[in-house]
Amino acid sequence: MKTKKIIRNWWNKGSLYYQDIFNIPFDDLYYGPFCPTEKELKLINVRTIKNKKVLELGCGGGQSCIFLAKKGAICSGIDISENQINYAKDLAKKNSVKIKYYVGSGDNMSIFENNKFDVILSIFSLQYIENLRTCLGEIKRILKKNGRFIFSLDHPFYSIISPQTMKVDGNYNECGLNEMIKTTDVIKTQKWHNANSQKFIFFFRNISEIYNDLVNSGLKVEKIIESVSIKGNSPWNKIYSEKLSKNIPPTIIFVVKK
Repeated sequence: MKTKKIIRNWWNKGSLYYQDIFNIPFDDLYYGPFCPTEKELKLINVRTIKNKKVLELGCGGGQSCIFLAKKGAICSGIDISENQINYAKDLAKKNSVKIKYYVGSGDNMSIFENNKFDVILSIFSLQYIENLRTCLGEIKRILKKNGRFIFSLDHPFYSIISPQTMKVDGNYNECGLNEMIKTTDVIKTQKWHNANSQKFIFFFRNISEIYNDLVNSGLKVEKIIESVSIKGNSPWNKIYSEKLSKNIPPTIIFVVKK
């Protein structure tokens, strides 16, 4: 509960500034920095998404939900931050789409019944879940049979390389709580620094830990994507190294089926 409170406080404090700095579009699904978008990857068949039930876990400002709702999907979003959810509700209203939003965490989604969703989407949010196995158990429970769970994360290889020196400065073998990164290390905006002095934490996992937790949960990994798009317009490109991204993908995507 302590780590969950720290994460909630960080996002509540910085929500408006985060949304202002990145200004995430909703003309596509943006999976991560220097990563192809949904229009390029075609992981979700938007032509048949109408009336399909979609949940975004760690929905933030709800931009992905808006994109899919405009395609006809029945969307819900859940996020640990009350301020992010409030922002998402306002943005959905401004865009005239109906989306159900909930404050909560992926390790306890008892508000949703079994076998409810056709697709569950998570973009750079699972690193804020302390107990991944519990979260995956919940995802499996609320996914329909043959439903898909698509999630992206910071690529763990990229995470241990210094963008300044291009040398290893982290330990790939040390999974668990990471308290080393400061907001000032990644976002060079004084307004943000003044607004968000809260401690930033996340949970680092290497590929084998993520993969094994997926297998042990009973979910089937269909594909892992490590594609790079240097010329793309991902909103997060501004805080990731283009030079490093040409050698190591900053984003990794897992496509999983129940």
